[in-house]
Amino acid sequence: MAKIHGALDFSGPMAFFAVNADGKTIFECSKLMQRRDAASFALFLQSNLKSNDLDFADITHWTVGSGPGSFTGMRIAASFVQGLTYGKNISTRTVPSAEAIASGAGTDKKKTCVLFDGRNKEIILLDLQSGKEAILNKEQSEQYFAENKFSSFAAMEYDRNAISLIVPEEIFSQIKWAEKPDMNAFFQSENVFDNNLTNLIYIRPSVVGAKE
Repeated sequence: MAKIHGALDFSGPMAFFAVNADGKTIFECSKLMQRRDAASFALFLQSNLKSNDLDFADITHWTVGSGPGSFTGMRIAASFVQGLTYGKNISTRTVPSAEAIASGAGTDKKKTCVLFDGRNKEIILLDLQSGKEAILNKEQSEQYFAENKFSSFAAMEYDRNAISLIVPEEIFSQIKWAEKPDMNAFFQSENVFDNNLTNLIYIRPSVVGAKE
């Protein structure tokens, strides 16, 4: 039986979806989803599957991006896959969206500091080497980067303006920007399929970005 692997990330304003069969990517797609657009989330997935002669029932493995990211988007993605696979012999897992962003920006996904718009004039960062997180305003950012050194930085292009207002200029100039996450990073991750889709890192509502 073919291993058909679906990867889904809705940690930011865009939903990204890709399907891989036995190591070969069949398709990748994305859609901007804000506010009421999220109501079309299931239709977006289904229509792209149908266009490639597939259905939800064909997918044997699911990977969901675990952030850091939007509370609403990540809960929609994780809850949808959880409901879709409930009671079925289908394997699921989470993989940090930050790893796919680092890879999409062309940096080492194991050694990069990934930055996100944390809203409220803050940034949130995830150090992929240590696994440490931080939420920083402009003043805290200057002190943090003076005391902590990183080999590379990555962020999504859609967060560029927000990040520019918070991080020091010398840090901003080093950031590599990803137009989209590298969906292959989700497929190639060594994370185990533990059927646990609750390990999500929220930018909000928690002000400390706590894992749930």
